[in-house]
Amino acid sequence: MSRNASSDRVAIRSKVAAKYDKTAETEVLTWFEKLIDVKLEPGTHKLEKQLRNGQHLVQLAQKIQSDTLNCPEKARKMVLKFNTDNMPFKQMENIQTFLAFCENYGVPKMGIFHPKDLYEGRNLSQVLSCIQQLGSECQRNGFSGPCIGPKPLEKNIREFSEEKLRAGNAIIGMQAGSHKGASQSGMHTGARLIVDSRTEVQKDSAATSSSTKSTIENGDADEKKPKPMKKPSATVNKDNLNGDEKVDENGKVDDTNDNRDNGDDDNERKKTEMEQESENSEDEENEDMQKDKDEEIEIKQTKEFVYDESKPADEKIKERTWRKNK
Repeated sequence: MSRNASSDRVAIRSKVAAKYDKTAETEVLTWFEKLIDVKLEPGTHKLEKQLRNGQHLVQLAQKIQSDTLNCPEKARKMVLKFNTDNMPFKQMENIQTFLAFCENYGVPKMGIFHPKDLYEGRNLSQVLSCIQQLGSECQRNGFSGPCIGPKPLEKNIREFSEEKLRAGNAIIGMQAGSHKGASQSGMHTGARLIVDSRTEVQKDSAATSSSTKSTIENGDADEKKPKPMKKPSATVNKDNLNGDEKVDENGKVDDTNDNRDNGDDDNERKKTEMEQESENSEDEENEDMQKDKDEEIEIKQTKEFVYDESKPADEKIKERTWRKNK
């Protein structure tokens, strides 16, 4: 574990050392030389030893505080003094006073380095960038001496007249969905039709079954209708008559008694036919009801999961199986 930790530290230090910029180093060293007349030697280790006590940093802050015309109130009210002792905590105090001045002077918190970055030499590139950002804030606050760092961003406020603002309201941008009178008013995608294949198949099957049932019922009804019986011819020859039969003046047989007997037979036959039709219709209705129930059960069973009871009861977990009744 110790070897891995040491290797990680070496890798991190190499990455931080790769960020070290020589041009930024020369710029910072020349700035120190011009402001406080201190000539610092280049190099990471030499720069760390020269700035480690924090005295040169506080001297730089004192020079900036005195020569800034528009110095912020917090930075102007600070009492900048440095300790000359070689005690570690005294040197750390000097670094802390310099960082507090940078923050009050306008340097953002993201640009300020940690005291250990300088005192232990962890990240000297961050130290150089902090000093450069202090130089850019000097440009903004009106420092009379030489400045370093990038040029600070300034507000670019623009004022327009009411006529220009009104003219801008009449302009239609491309993002508004219209250009030179063209619009999308007549365009529409329409509603999306979602079809469930299972329900459509079931509807089709139900429609076909109902149509077949209706045709079968109509055919059965036609077959069950009693066919009209042909009446015998009323005029007969006298030679063909029996002894009991009589003939009218018009040559017709007087069959009043026979008609009465035939009428009774017809009534009985009609009653039996009606009873048979009612029984057949009840049977057909029962069959239709049973078929509808069977279809509902099939649909429900295809949509539901049921437990498989075929396995022994010793198993604690019952598996679900998909049951289809054909």
